[in-house]
Amino acid sequence: MNRARNFLRSRLNLLVVLLVALIASLTALPQPSAIAACPDAARVNYYSDATHTTLVGTCWHNCCELWTCTGQITDFYTVRKRVCDFS
Repeated sequence: MNRARNFLRSRLNLLVVLLVALIASLTALPQPSAIAACPDAARVNYYSDATHTTLVGTCWHNCCELWTCTGQITDFYTVRKRVCDFS
């Protein structure tokens, strides 16, 4: 009885940890407002200042996937878009 209870408790704890990780990954970094939604793929490079010489962060997505971001998000950015081919 104790063994079954411990097994269920460990599975419940694992489920809670996975749900918290999922929610945190979806809300941790804001999606760049510089980019329109699907059907484009995009890459946004963020720079430390208006000279665009020091790259401090990057965000990207591929054809309707979630955004992935690393580094810092600043007001100084460049955008590269491409159209997705769904054929």
